[in-house]
Amino acid sequence: MTEEFFQLGYVTNDLDRGMAELKALHSIGSFKEMRDLHLPTGPDREWVGHFALAFKQGIQFELIAPAGDDGGIYRDLLLHQEFTLRFHHLGHFVSSLEAYQSLLKRAAERWELPVNCGAFGGFYAYADARKDLGHFLEYFTFPSADFFADVPRY
Repeated sequence: MTEEFFQLGYVTNDLDRGMAELKALHSIGSFKEMRDLHLPTGPDREWVGHFALAFKQGIQFELIAPAGDDGGIYRDLLLHQEFTLRFHHLGHFVSSLEAYQSLLKRAAERWELPVNCGAFGGFYAYADARKDLGHFLEYFTFPSADFFADVPRY
């Protein structure tokens, strides 16, 4: 199985300010921005969010700002009205669907999977590992390694 740690995921209530903070903290240039992106979160469920992506030395920084309903796993950390930027998850890229399914089976034996669905021709899921690790684990697989080809790299 080819699985690799790939991503640091953050949530915020202000995408522009969150990008500015991550740029300053980690010497990152511009981000690929995706506003008002509709993503499935389960059967007959979707939510709307704003996303920003950039790589720094091979690690992807993902910034998520919930903008619609059903964003509970992201909103839970955003309890304040003032600006908030919080670490949310470690993302793991899995190279094959079979390896992805095996990994999810093991994760589900230990943690709840509040999101487990398809998107962008691939699949993604979150394991709620907060009680053990303090954060979520995200697992994702896409049919092409080129999925993130247009994300800026520094």
